[in-house]
Amino acid sequence: MRSLHSRQTPHMRLRPLSLALVVMLSTTAFAVPTFNNTATTPNRAVGANVTQTLTLTPTAPNMPAVMAQAQTETVTISGTVTDGDTFSITLPGTATTITTTVAAGDTPASMATELYDLIVAHADYISNTTYQVTDNTSGVLTFTATTPGTSFAMSFPADAASISTNSSTASIDGAEMQANVPAVPAQSQIDTLTIGGSVDIGDVYSIDLPGSGTVSFTATTTSTADVAAGLNAAIQADSGVPYATQDYTTSVTGSDIVFTAKSAGTGWTLGATGSTNATAVAQVNTLTPASIMAGNTFAVTLNGTTYTFVATTTSATDVVNGLIAAIPSTTVTPTLNTGTLVLTANTPGTAFTAVAAAVDVATAAQSTLTVGTSSLITAGSTSAILTLKDASSTSLFNVSASGATITSNSSSCTVGTPTRSTTDGTVTATITAVSPGSCIIGATLNGSTAVTATQAITVTAANTTITGGTGTIDGTGTITGSASVTVTAGSSVDVSANGASGSTLTIDASTKPVSVNLGGSTPSVSVSTGSSGVVLKVSTTSGGQNVVGLSQGSATLSSGSSGAILSVGGSGESPIVITSGSTGSAITATANSGGTTTVAVVSGTVTTPHTCGSRPAIPATPPTGSRSSTWNTYFSSVKVYQRELLAYSLCIAQLPSVNLQRSLISDRANMLTSSTLMLFKGETITYDSAGNEIGVTLADGGAGVAQTLSAIPTGMTLESIPVSIDGNPARLNGSYLGTEIVTTLSKELGIKLTRSANTPIGGMVMTAPDGTRIAGVPVGQLMVAPGVPNGLQSNGRMRVVVRGAVTELAPSLVSPSNFAAQLMAVDSQATGMVTADGLIKATVGGAKYVVRPAWTATPSTLNGFSYDSAGRLIHGDGSVQQTLYPAFANIDVVAATLSTIIGASVPAVDVDGSVTTTIGNVSYKLRAGYMLVNTPEAHAADTWWQDGSTFYINNQDGTAQSFSVE
Repeated sequence: MRSLHSRQTPHMRLRPLSLALVVMLSTTAFAVPTFNNTATTPNRAVGANVTQTLTLTPTAPNMPAVMAQAQTETVTISGTVTDGDTFSITLPGTATTITTTVAAGDTPASMATELYDLIVAHADYISNTTYQVTDNTSGVLTFTATTPGTSFAMSFPADAASISTNSSTASIDGAEMQANVPAVPAQSQIDTLTIGGSVDIGDVYSIDLPGSGTVSFTATTTSTADVAAGLNAAIQADSGVPYATQDYTTSVTGSDIVFTAKSAGTGWTLGATGSTNATAVAQVNTLTPASIMAGNTFAVTLNGTTYTFVATTTSATDVVNGLIAAIPSTTVTPTLNTGTLVLTANTPGTAFTAVAAAVDVATAAQSTLTVGTSSLITAGSTSAILTLKDASSTSLFNVSASGATITSNSSSCTVGTPTRSTTDGTVTATITAVSPGSCIIGATLNGSTAVTATQAITVTAANTTITGGTGTIDGTGTITGSASVTVTAGSSVDVSANGASGSTLTIDASTKPVSVNLGGSTPSVSVSTGSSGVVLKVSTTSGGQNVVGLSQGSATLSSGSSGAILSVGGSGESPIVITSGSTGSAITATANSGGTTTVAVVSGTVTTPHTCGSRPAIPATPPTGSRSSTWNTYFSSVKVYQRELLAYSLCIAQLPSVNLQRSLISDRANMLTSSTLMLFKGETITYDSAGNEIGVTLADGGAGVAQTLSAIPTGMTLESIPVSIDGNPARLNGSYLGTEIVTTLSKELGIKLTRSANTPIGGMVMTAPDGTRIAGVPVGQLMVAPGVPNGLQSNGRMRVVVRGAVTELAPSLVSPSNFAAQLMAVDSQATGMVTADGLIKATVGGAKYVVRPAWTATPSTLNGFSYDSAGRLIHGDGSVQQTLYPAFANIDVVAATLSTIIGASVPAVDVDGSVTTTIGNVSYKLRAGYMLVNTPEAHAADTWWQDGSTFYINNQDGTAQSFSVE
């Protein structure tokens, strides 16, 4: 065992440094090096004698006499007494309660007197000797201790329960006028002055006497008793205030001077000090290196700074001279004295700290490495132990702070966190087999110098064959029959056999992926589970290729080359297969509640068949007179229907025209080979339980994520934050989506548009050459639908398609900040809310309005609100003006209401906010009024009604809106 020797003195504490490892190869064996540090001469400052003491102890404090005080308690009756009121007192120290009752003519004073008469006549009072009671005839009874300093058993407010009354107009209250105070005799003060420690001749001892000043005595011997006698003589001989007139007398007992008061209760204050005439002494430390071998490091830490020298020979003189060269002479002078380093303080009385350490050397050739086995199966583990030894093959002691570690040259084996011993010079780590192969287990002394000893480990796969039923694969396994199998993290499973179809693979949550071999032309698929694990289902395509689908949980699946990566749907028929691109891809799949599956592309590209399913069915209309809650449920289902219809329309719009006609005629979706869709990184597709596509969205490269809006105008709120079109999604291969949208719109409109900065509410603004501005805000998520056309849609939005990336824009305010300011200029409490569809719902003066901004704003000097010749509201910001059309507050309610009319078509929203529908062969235009009104109670159950020539629609939220029919 290695140890460093140090000796402590009262002035200097030496501690061994933690053993470090200095890597150096050596073939000469020596004993463990030492570096002894001895404080030869302790430091002592000028005039300082740290062992001299002069202690003043208050043996007995001065205490004047205290006179006894008689306890006094009062009981007071006050207020208005009425017939039948009672007043009670429990006599002190007894259970006896005295009670009196009010009669006609009584007063608080008379009731107190009646209580007094009853008390003094009672035997318990007559026999007591601790208190007396008196009556002041004004309603107050006074209880006073018979003997001052002796208490009786009544004390207020603690004994408030001893008095009581049932009166609601009068009260009986207790109060303590004087607490009991026992007599205390006076005590004489005694102080003891003790001379302690060691005394040097010439030391001065002083004491401050009351009224006189300082009296001193200089030691003539080294005896503390002589100092006590000499100082006492000086005290009694003091002429400042003659000793005879002081309030104390003094006496000497050994090394103590005792001050005793002449009279009890008379006190004083003393003060004592001491000093020495000792001279300063320079501190000297000697440090001796021994058992030296080349490569040893010798270190001296001087006042916190470490200076080192690495021995190149076995000479102590060489080591000392090397350290002398390294140590500066600013605070100490280092010198050589026959193989010993002498450190002498430059200034006597100024101390320094010195710590010496000798560091042993671990060698690569002598250190050993022991591994528990030379072969492992995957997921198996063993221990590796590195024993650090010096050139003499002696194990090092403490390696807890060393950089020594255990290594593996291959990913087939992993090395756990090393444990470094503080007792036997070992470093231990766990070796875990990860994958088949071989690995060399080695070690380094300091992270770079390799230990000579190594150990080879061969890793083989743990193979399990499961023919059916249930089982577990931990390592490598093959499934040849339909089975329910648990697969541990990091395992490889082969499901390429025909009989494996129908098997389920349950994989627990883990950071280690599972490799699934599907066979045929499909490469292995790597499956990384989510936080809750995953269940996969093996099925077979019509071409005989086995694929895996997601039954439960969430997982990331990746493949390094082209081939099937995941199947979806396919219950009772061939599944829908998602195929990775030629360079491989990764996807994240999630099995949702309700049987839907969401697949997001993480990297690369994937290809999936277009499977549009059947056209969504229109929800059934509730019976006339249904409750509003029933209608609200119906309106919600219509909203879902509209969303599903949009996804269906986008899907079939991408199919070849022959299949489109087939879809319209038969409303079928069995078009698995009719068309395919390529998805890029950041795109997400959702399938229903049958594998039909129910929506594809895009969020990548900054596009498709919520915008960051930090300057929404005061008074305005947003129902939802619009997504960003400013990004570079992978689908566009480096192109900027926002720029591409402007280019596409320019082509569609036949004019050159220039884009400005987005508005504070997230709208994009484009300017035509004549100064006309176009403002549109992205609505909903960015979608993916290659092949669908651009143009205005029946929902009133503009669809812009850029290489399959679909953005839907709703008209938006060109100048929302000015709009909000002008609105609040009309009414300081006005508010404006931008809906998810781009409508503006404003409240001004308590009235509610709904407007739809025009797509364009034309140059104008109008600044504020006005009306055009047709009576439509206009807003201007001083540079352009924009028409604000009246719009239906809830188009889903309009659609649901029209669906109750036999033969009515799905409504289409026009650019001016009106709605067009066809009933039979007749086309109708519904034009909303600007204002919302409270729904009359008589029409609360109606979906719509007519009042004279005006029609109203019930928004089912407590409001209704007028509209005209053209």
